[in-house]
Amino acid sequence: MLRRCPSMSIESKAASWGLSWVVVTGASQGLGAAICQGLAGRLAAGSRILGMARSAQGLQDTGDLVQKVNPDVKFIPHVVDFETASREDLKKIIGGSLKVENDPLPSRSVIFHNVGSVGPLDYLQNLKDQDTVNHYFQLNISSVVVLNAVFLEIMSQHPDIAVEVINISSLCGVQPLKSWGLYCAGKAARDMIFKVLAEEEPNILVLNYAPGPLDNNMQISE
Repeated sequence: MLRRCPSMSIESKAASWGLSWVVVTGASQGLGAAICQGLAGRLAAGSRILGMARSAQGLQDTGDLVQKVNPDVKFIPHVVDFETASREDLKKIIGGSLKVENDPLPSRSVIFHNVGSVGPLDYLQNLKDQDTVNHYFQLNISSVVVLNAVFLEIMSQHPDIAVEVINISSLCGVQPLKSWGLYCAGKAARDMIFKVLAEEEPNILVLNYAPGPLDNNMQISE
């Protein structure tokens, strides 16, 4: 059973999350950018938001939004293609971005698994290209599993930091929709993966969160 995560209302008082490390995938636009912007006002000075996406310009725009909300929060952009990034790539990015040095440790560290794509919208009987199917699941499932494992491995070095894992879900994970077969399958798989994680790691707060319909460029996996 997944446990509920605190609300992310932008109107909430500043610094209500305290000193934190936050990792957001798909942070260059849409919901990912909104998460970064919304959380900035809740974080204490010295907090870090690691934004990961394919678009350098989009990440720069998100960083500008974060700075406008809270200039005391450090936004760290990293351009990465999750379909091709290796475990070593991800470990280097996260480990380097959250490197402590002489800075105080945060009270919490949160990762938002937001990156994803719709994939080809077609009836299943027409999905005959194996590479297309494999690429879809590599981006939307395999890379998420590996990234999450890397994040937890790094955070295990800091047992006093509360760890939270948030997976951006969808109604399509439980409700079939014609021509959206890959998307529905990907969301259902991710939901179950994080349900299993919640059972395996009782000390980690895990949430599958479905935000509802969004007006964004979901076809572009940023």
